[in-house]
Amino acid sequence: MAYVNELEMLLKCCRRALSDKLRDNPKAGLKVDSIKMRYEDAQTLLEALENHFRLQGAMSFGICLSCANFKRKGIISKNNSIGKCGSKTVSIFDTCENHSKRGGGHGL
Repeated sequence: MAYVNELEMLLKCCRRALSDKLRDNPKAGLKVDSIKMRYEDAQTLLEALENHFRLQGAMSFGICLSCANFKRKGIISKNNSIGKCGSKTVSIFDTCENHSKRGGGHGL
């Protein structure tokens, strides 16, 4: 069975939402204040973001969110997305070679 973590699922949800928007109206986009981005361009950037996280090992080693070494104690974060791995402050989406086997990906 393939390893899938919360970050990968979020990216898949974004990909599906963009695909649905593009299917409904291929020329559509989103405008925020005076800045507009076409959904087609967003889909290209999403693929680049997925590649970024793949290179970091987030899709194979796993992410801090699923690691037993990730601790939130002593860290104040509005959405609990920041924590500690040893003495290093990390994001729930970070990954490292010390990722625990519990919850970890197939790269271990």
